[in-house]
Amino acid sequence: MALFPLALGQGIEPSATYGNFLSALTRRSYLMDAVCEIYNARPLVTAAFQNAIPASGGLDNLMVNVQYASGVTPQMTTFTGSFNNPQPTPFIQSAAFPYVMYAVPIPIYLNELMIQKEQKIQDVVSLRLTDAGNATGDLMEQQIATNSTDSTQLQGLPWLVDDGTNNANFGNLARSSGLWWQSKRYNIAAPITRALFSLYAIGNYKQQGERADFAVCGPSTFAQLQQDFLSIERIITTESQVEKYTSSMLAMDIMGIPVYLDPYLAEGSIWLLNTNYFSAQVHEDCNWVMIDFQSMVPALQINYVAVVLLLAQLVVTKPRSCSVFYGITGTITL
Repeated sequence: MALFPLALGQGIEPSATYGNFLSALTRRSYLMDAVCEIYNARPLVTAAFQNAIPASGGLDNLMVNVQYASGVTPQMTTFTGSFNNPQPTPFIQSAAFPYVMYAVPIPIYLNELMIQKEQKIQDVVSLRLTDAGNATGDLMEQQIATNSTDSTQLQGLPWLVDDGTNNANFGNLARSSGLWWQSKRYNIAAPITRALFSLYAIGNYKQQGERADFAVCGPSTFAQLQQDFLSIERIITTESQVEKYTSSMLAMDIMGIPVYLDPYLAEGSIWLLNTNYFSAQVHEDCNWVMIDFQSMVPALQINYVAVVLLLAQLVVTKPRSCSVFYGITGTITL
């Protein structure tokens, strides 16, 4: 842990007695913002919550009605307009997903407020409130990257995108019920290239007639795929860019699917998602709700505590629209 403040005599500051004299008379300068050093980018949480759908009703389960068969039977007819007698058949089932609740307690000591009164550089209450969102988002991204069977956590990608290999049931429906409730899994068993990505992206398209519109992978997997582009890279400038040369890329677009890196994901897999069906479901009655600061005097403390609550779940309502490329080999540790 660094000492605070720095020893006298560093930079333009004098040392010894005169340094102590000036230090006692002078307020130090500070940057206006506290800079967070511990969280990473969170592309999956960002995508899911930008696409969030408000939910209502009871809090016990999130229900999604899914169509698994044809509800009617098209027929050919003739000049007379005759047709066979239709028979009503079941064609809708309900998938059920458990809500998960995030609770972020925010403590405040009374003496923190007293010490900071009219002397604060950054407000400790504001910093903790800001961190409530950042810390929760970080926890969410970690959970999305795992295959946890803990129903109190967000469902991870191995739950959302699977054919029954890792998780036999999804949304309380058996994956074996039919291809309509399964995602494609492709064992690459080789280093990933543009050609292989395109090949299996077409397989995903073939399975359900809609292409994925978003793909994510770990940094080393992303770097390996990017190497396949860099050898054919060409730098083209215009008159307005004579001193600007853009090389490499933040996202690779293959078959119209942008591929992003996610620092939380395990290496060796690429997840193809369709944001028409991939989203966070957030209950409208518990959408970052804050229970305001309450006195802790009943607990024999002259302090305060507030709680921020979020009730949500991550779902894919059409698993066939998503795929995973796994078994990618040769990724380099970065």
